[in-house]
Amino acid sequence: MATKLSKGDAFQPGEVWMTPKGGLYRVMGYEHKPGKPKQAVLRVGANGAGRKVLRDWDAVIGWSSAKCASRRRS
Repeated sequence: MATKLSKGDAFQPGEVWMTPKGGLYRVMGYEHKPGKPKQAVLRVGANGAGRKVLRDWDAVIGWSSAKCASRRRS
């Protein structure tokens, strides 16, 4: 039986995420190649102008939404 994920448990296009070390990544979309699991296309930086990075679409353990992270700092 598949586990149902809520919106905060996976990368969604347009969101900005913060890594455990403090780096920011913008989610640009998804990439799915035959024989491989679906991956999220991330770009370094809050504006998404940096290099392209691929991660599993639901590999958010330890990461936090940048909106949540900015609220915690204040």
